[in-house]
Amino acid sequence: MTEESQPVQQSGSADRIQAGFHGILSPELVEECRRQSLLVAQSDAANADLARFMDAAWVDLISDLAPE
Repeated sequence: MTEESQPVQQSGSADRIQAGFHGILSPELVEECRRQSLLVAQSDAANADLARFMDAAWVDLISDLAPE
C-alpha cells in the first residue's frame, strides 16, 4: 500500500484525517475523473432508453425515502 491509500486511523487529529485525502486533486486523478465522466456522458447519449430507465429508477428510489 502506498501512503496515499493507507487507511486513516481515528485519532481525533485533523492532520490524520487530511492525510487520507492526500493527492485528491492530483493531475492524474483529475484526468481520470474527466475521462470517466466523458465515458458516462457518451454512454448516456448512445442509449437514451437506459438513461430514461435510470431516471425512473432514481425517482422510484427517492419516493420510497420520502416521509409519509
